[in-house]
Amino acid sequence: MRKIKMSFMAVCLLGAMMIAGCGAKDQADASKTGTTTTAAGVTTEAGATTEAGATTETGAKDGTSAGTKATEEAGPSEPDAPDPTTQSASGDGQNPIMNFIGNYASGKGTITVSATGDKGATFRVTWANSASVHDEWTMTGDFDGMDGVPYFDCQKREIEYDGDGNVIRDEVLYENGTGRMVFMDLDGTTVLRWDNDMEDIAQEIVFDYVN
Repeated sequence: MRKIKMSFMAVCLLGAMMIAGCGAKDQADASKTGTTTTAAGVTTEAGATTEAGATTETGAKDGTSAGTKATEEAGPSEPDAPDPTTQSASGDGQNPIMNFIGNYASGKGTITVSATGDKGATFRVTWANSASVHDEWTMTGDFDGMDGVPYFDCQKREIEYDGDGNVIRDEVLYENGTGRMVFMDLDGTTVLRWDNDMEDIAQEIVFDYVN
């Protein structure tokens, strides 16, 4: 009887030890699994942070590069070219009459335009009255910044030539005549109109640019 009781107690003790061992193993496995999960969580979080940081850094770099490239390609804006017909005559710019110098002609009349000084102009008009007699007008004035040159010093002369082209008579008909030379654009071509206050010889006549 005593042997049976001792055997029963031994079996119970062994069972208790086995149960205790299984519990300890489960607890160890659970701890291991929790640690792995925690480690995985840290890894995942670190990975997400690293990836987000890389994306932010890349975005900032790309944005800066794109902005710099756009600025370099655009370059500084260039100022517009000045209009020579409205350029001031301050002495540091070209005489605006340089845009109109040359010879203009219409019928019997010819006008020669030349530039003087900062904004001055000289005009010489010749008109063939006949094969041997020509009228000639000379005048000077300053470009007025609009479209023409008013003048107040016109001198008119009548000149007669012989058969060889020599001057045989040169008579002054008047001085200090007034008027205006007006430059105009006609279908993309510069033409000249002569407004003569003293006489109507060039009334409604347009002189075309020749050379």
